[in-house]
Amino acid sequence: MWRLLLAFLVASRAFAAGDVAVDAVRRGSAIEISAHADLDTDARTAWQVLTDYDHYATFIPDLAVSRVVARDAGTAIVEQKGEARFLFFRYPLEVQLEVAEVPFRSVRSQAIGGNLRELRGRYEIEPLAGGIRLNYVGRMVLAEEPPRPWDLAAARLAIARQFEALVREIDRRSALGGGRMHREEGSVAPGKS
Repeated sequence: MWRLLLAFLVASRAFAAGDVAVDAVRRGSAIEISAHADLDTDARTAWQVLTDYDHYATFIPDLAVSRVVARDAGTAIVEQKGEARFLFFRYPLEVQLEVAEVPFRSVRSQAIGGNLRELRGRYEIEPLAGGIRLNYVGRMVLAEEPPRPWDLAAARLAIARQFEALVREIDRRSALGGGRMHREEGSVAPGKS
């Protein structure tokens, strides 16, 4: 069992549920993440969810606080607190992000404070026939040197859970607004809303 656990912790992690795909790999002390989801919704709905920082804690798992502390044209400073969990291990996360927004196209963030050595990411909304593709790429370096294997696993799982939660919230708001439903390989996925 320990061999399987160790293989899980060290190897890259690819996750796919429906049409949500998340891949995370370890490069030295960094975790590099890429994710995407195809959604039958419009860019406006996705944009509203991505930039609703003050409500992230209501739909993102393990996030206790998310609030905008400053904003000007196209830029926001967002404070977030929570934790990454793996089995019985916990890694507290506190971060202050500088977020640059290009309406209905992209959201780029970079940590400017907190307990991570590095955190940066980029969401992009790509138009598709009948919907959008939400893309994410990011890089995270934990404060500990060297990071413990369970810290890396916790961070990987937290990122996958957060991306999936964003997709579910986009789906939920799309359904409330009369938008189209989540799709899987070009067809509507049963039971999703």
